[in-house]
Amino acid sequence: MQTIHKSIQNEDFETIEKSTTILHNWSREMTKFFPEGSVGAPSEASADIWLEPEGFKKAVNYFELASLKLINDLKEKDFEKTVNSFRGLVGKCKGCQQKFRN
Repeated sequence: MQTIHKSIQNEDFETIEKSTTILHNWSREMTKFFPEGSVGAPSEASADIWLEPEGFKKAVNYFELASLKLINDLKEKDFEKTVNSFRGLVGKCKGCQQKFRN
């Protein structure tokens, strides 16, 4: 996210796209990294992941969709649209972390 933020400031659309693609790919794999019982170090996962598995999956799906939106919006090389899509992605990331991370 920091790389994307810095790249937006420099209007470096290529780096934004590469970094967002990495996040998008991660979103498609994320749930596999939190099998039931994986609470504890080094994980910072909250037990809410397993208490509310559908909510976690939904939050991850929202993050996936937000990253895909940013990737698609980048094709237009529209600075304002990119900034707005990035803000949406950050919001989805923070929302999930607030609920499902210790």
